[in-house]
Amino acid sequence: MGADDLDAVKELLARLGLVCVNATALEFLLVQVVALAEQHDDDWCRRAMSNSGQALKAYQRAARKSLRGFGTRVPGLAERAAHFLDERNKVVHSVAIMEVEELVKAEEISWWHPKSDIERSVSTHYLDQISGGLQRCYLEAAVLIESVRQRRMSDAPSTAED
Repeated sequence: MGADDLDAVKELLARLGLVCVNATALEFLLVQVVALAEQHDDDWCRRAMSNSGQALKAYQRAARKSLRGFGTRVPGLAERAAHFLDERNKVVHSVAIMEVEELVKAEEISWWHPKSDIERSVSTHYLDQISGGLQRCYLEAAVLIESVRQRRMSDAPSTAED
């Protein structure tokens, strides 16, 4: 096993780590959107982030209720976020099923997802697609949170004296 072989494995693992970081950042921002729209406090945000899958579920509920007035991008973001977070889950909760000698020479790694009993090949390109999708969803959520913030400010009663 040479240095180049180890570099390839390290690169794959780094990309996998980036998928995890981007997924968590997206979940955090989805929680922030809901908290702002529904006026939840920090404790609510902590609870939502501490339970697996709750960030997306909270956003999906809000998309049907408190975020309905923000257009078609809201349910679209819910669908895209669900897709990429599900892809993250499948990769993160999978097991590499290749021998070490094969692993270090492969451009793709065979993974088995026990829950679904599905085997798939995972490459840096595939991980980049997931990571990129998560980043795009994050940017959409950032735009949405600004829209929610602006609407809340315009709906707030004026405190200026006449």
